[in-house]
Amino acid sequence: MLKAGCIAADTAQSGRASLAEARDVGCGTILPVRSSALGAIYRYDYNPANSPRRVDDKIFDLNCVLITTRGRWRVNGKSGAADVDATRVVTGAVGESYGCCHDADGNSSYIAVLGNDALDPDCGPIFSRQTIPPGQALRLVERALASANDDAFDSLVFTLFEQASAASCASSGGTAPGLRMQRVKRFIELHAFEQIALREVASEAGLSPFTLVRQFHAAIGTSPYAYMLELRLARAKELLRTSDRPVRAVAERVGFRDPAYFSRLFASAVGCPPTAFRADASVARKPAR
Repeated sequence: MLKAGCIAADTAQSGRASLAEARDVGCGTILPVRSSALGAIYRYDYNPANSPRRVDDKIFDLNCVLITTRGRWRVNGKSGAADVDATRVVTGAVGESYGCCHDADGNSSYIAVLGNDALDPDCGPIFSRQTIPPGQALRLVERALASANDDAFDSLVFTLFEQASAASCASSGGTAPGLRMQRVKRFIELHAFEQIALREVASEAGLSPFTLVRQFHAAIGTSPYAYMLELRLARAKELLRTSDRPVRAVAERVGFRDPAYFSRLFASAVGCPPTAFRADASVARKPAR
């Protein structure tokens, strides 16, 4: 049952079913735009005609990043009161209380959340300051909503939280445990062409998905998902150059179930479709006369 005034109501259940539900936040309802087993992105549109303008004593039951896309409102939390518009992003950590006050003209926001089982219990605080510069937050939300599968969606949501955490916490830029991340890197290299998900990689490392993404990016310079895609595309190029396997077979061989998605991703990364890449490689192999 939903508790009015909370971003999430059921902390005992943070899987797909609960994250995909509409939620009463006291001054209106947030509606899920997309969700996975680990996270979700909601849309909130404040309508002054049917919602109170001010609500106090709200509680974050999930870790949240709020990106305002239209209008202006005011948050009152652990850092005091602050005006919020498209130039400020609001962070919320589990258990923190806050209030909000909306302008009569209304406002709209995206709210990205992580399920409670997406974080290690001992990973420490991921947010300190409650309002931070927007950075790439809106762009990451847009990319996540357009992503082709849940693993890509999860990767982008975790990247959003990683960047918000780095901006919010002065100590978040510390060096990650390099040895463990090298082991994770090797695990991805061994299984990149299989159907592995972010949750499985995190389990292998003994970390939550959020902590994995944060530490892997600090040590390797990219996300686990992006690194896996880099390996898959490199292998795909090799197969296209050296074999006559159909594009569909190449896609399956390097871990893509959807050949159309593989072709779009390949063209975006390489600059031409797989068929054109193979044709160019074939011409390059022919000896000059």
